[in-house]
Amino acid sequence: MLSAIRFIAYQKLQLRLLDSFCGRWRLDGGAGGTALEAGGGGGCIALEAGGDGCIALEADGDGCIALEAGGDGCIALEAGGDGCIRLEAGGDGCIALEAGGDGCIALEADGDGCIALEAGGDGCIALEAGGDGWIALEADGDGCIALEAGGDGCIALEADGDGCIALEADGDGCIALEAGGDGCIALEADGDGCIALEADGDGCIALEADGE
Repeated sequence: MLSAIRFIAYQKLQLRLLDSFCGRWRLDGGAGGTALEAGGGGGCIALEAGGDGCIALEADGDGCIALEAGGDGCIALEAGGDGCIRLEAGGDGCIALEAGGDGCIALEADGDGCIALEAGGDGCIALEAGGDGWIALEADGDGCIALEAGGDGCIALEADGDGCIALEADGDGCIALEAGGDGCIALEADGDGCIALEADGDGCIALEADGE
């Protein structure tokens, strides 16, 4: 709970400082590139990307971060409220995450072999899974959750420490997310048009992209 509160507080501070310093900015990367947009609200950051397997991030409200993506195997993240994170995805094997309340994380997914996770209350985590059982869930430490999946377009989630969440994926157009420390979130991706996000320190977020 303390980690979630600290993460939300630092996230709000960072986004507001960035908004006040940078004002409104945009970066377009062309085909398969990354587009970043920021401005308005309380230091919100909006990132949008197009193309298959691309990731689009949009943010509004009080330092909230929303990510939206389209296409097969894509991941869509939406956030609302005070630092809440919401992820939604459609299609086969997609993963949808929804969060509300005080730093709560809820994950829901539909389709074959999908994973549904729901959480309520103060940092509570509930996991539900169905389908062909090709996904393995492992948990260790204080309420940590680790999910691992293999195959093309599969998504693996690993978590260490106090409520940290790490997601790693292999294959073409895969997305890897790694997190360490108190509520820090890092996202890394390789391949053409992939987006890599890395975070260090207390709630700091850095975005890096390589490939075509």
